[in-house]
Parts: sequence; structure tokens; C-alpha cells
Amino acid sequence: QIQFSRSQYLDFFVRVKHMAGIGGSEMYRQGFFLVQDESAGLAVRLLDPKPGDRVLDMCAAPGGKTTFIGELMKNIGEIVAIDRYETRLNLVKNACQRLGIANAHFIAADAVTVQTSPAERVLVDAPCSGLGVLSKKPDAKWKREPEDFAKLTEIQGGILENSARLVKPNGILVYSTCTTEPEENFLLVKSFLSSHPEFVIENANQFVDQRIVTSDGYVETLPHRDGMDGSFAIRLKKIS
Repeated sequence: QIQFSRSQYLDFFVRVKHMAGIGGSEMYRQGFFLVQDESAGLAVRLLDPKPGDRVLDMCAAPGGKTTFIGELMKNIGEIVAIDRYETRLNLVKNACQRLGIANAHFIAADAVTVQTSPAERVLVDAPCSGLGVLSKKPDAKWKREPEDFAKLTEIQGGILENSARLVKPNGILVYSTCTTEPEENFLLVKSFLSSHPEFVIENANQFVDQRIVTSDGYVETLPHRDGMDGSFAIRLKKIS
């Protein structure tokens, strides 16, 4: 018996009390559900993919967001799942197979340099310090050095730059992380916007519950307040 309650924030999500044995269940094997934190679903809600779109998932592994995108697209249109390592991309492939997502293609490439044709929707779920998931990986906080941050923000900025070129005019770019550090989040996006006047912020409260949307219009979740991982997500529209 799996004890669960409905998510306050996402129609498609239920919260379970215990994870023990869930991955071995028949329902899991048959692809009825995927295990991921609610915060991961919020970025996909902001992306708001539609059947028929071309969607790029720039940092796709392990595949939770890719499969949620596929679900919302009802297998119509195409998803390009990109990840740097073939081994990690296989996790995405396996998740898509298990869940019956048939419209995904896979590219093993670095998101900073990958080239592909532009898309209506681009999701950048950037590699980050992971400070939003400390409740699940408490040892992460002992592994951070100041120079790690500098290197990370450089990579994040590089991915954002490349992704911006891959958004069609009037298309949508969503940038998200599983951290609460401003340098990796809003400050990074503000710096990007200052050199990219062709992008504007679209307020997240049109897409998700306004309790988790800041006055600047982006999603911010905090573990102690929202009962989910700490995360950031912002929706940008390309106006030219």
C-alpha cells in the first residue's frame, strides 16, 4: 500500500510518504509513474510545451523533466534531449522507453557548444551547486569551494548563451536550477538579459501557483517553506 497525498502545486504530482520498494513495483515497471521532486515539475510547467512543438532539453539527464515534457506533448512534435555523457543520456532513453515517450531524440553533446536547429521551447536545467537538495544530500555542503562557484557560473552562463541562439523568434527559454544561490539564479539571468535585449521575463504566476513566485516574476521554492527541494525557474520570451 503506497500512502500518498495530492501535490498542492501540480495537478500531475502526488506526494508519497515512503519511497521504500517503489522502484520495484509492477506499476513502476509498466511506466505508470516516475519519481521526482515537485520542484522539477515547476520548470516544465513554466516551459508550457504544446503538442506539435520542437523542444530542446539542454541538460536532460536523468530524464524526469524530459518525460514530463513528453507527457504534456502527448507524443506529438519532437523533444531533443541533450546531455554531455552517453552514459547519462542512457538514463533518459530508458525513462522515455519505460514511460512510452516516443517522440524524443537524443544527442550526446556539451550544452555550451551543441548545434541543432532552433526550437519553440528550450529548457536549460543547468548544472548547479545543488544547495537546494541538501535535505537529500547533506554531504554536498562540505564539497564546495569558492572557485567551484566561479567555474559553475561560467558554465551556466555559457549554456544560457548557446541556448539563447537556439530559441526561435517568439519562442520560450526556461532557465532552472536546484539551488537557491542568487549568483547561479536571478543575478546570472539579469546579467544575461543586460546583453540580450531580445529576451523579456514572462511572469511565472500565469503558469504556477503564485505562492512560489517572487515579485520579480520567477519561481523560487524553499524546503522549509514549501516542503520540496530548493529551486529556481524563470521564463524568458524571445521577442525578436
